Amino acid sequence: MNDQWSDYLSIKEEPLSEVKSEMNFSGFHALSSSAEISDDELVSLTVRDLNRLLKNSGLSRSEIQRMKQRRRTLKNRGYAASCRNKRLEQKDELQYDRAIIVRDINNLKLENKALEQEVLQKKKNYESLKQYAISENIYIPPELDI
Repeated sequence: MNDQWSDYLSIKEEPLSEVKSEMNFSGFHALSSSAEISDDELVSLTVRDLNRLLKNSGLSRSEIQRMKQRRRTLKNRGYAASCRNKRLEQKDELQYDRAIIVRDINNLKLENKALEQEVLQKKKNYESLKQYAISENIYIPPELDI
């Protein structure tokens, strides 16, 4: 362990220009240009355009597969969000429709009760008139006698 630390501590710092000159950045440029594709661009590209771009990028097969998988993941995420939004909109519409139907049902129940009260009142009036007719010996035709 001490040998590793001594090796690390004995490293001299070199100027950045010397380090850069020793590194090979030829493959890095292609990678960085493709890696700079934003998620929005990646999703909006057609498969044909993406394949053409990746083919000319100089990326390795695994990096290309990773980009394609990233695109598929983003697409699926978009589809899921779209489906979620559509489902929420449908739920809101159904809740609104249900509220209207419940309101209509309540209004019909109130109207029905009012009509039942009206029918009951008319029956009472009929019975009262019938009793008056009987007490006064007024003839009631059979079709009116219920």
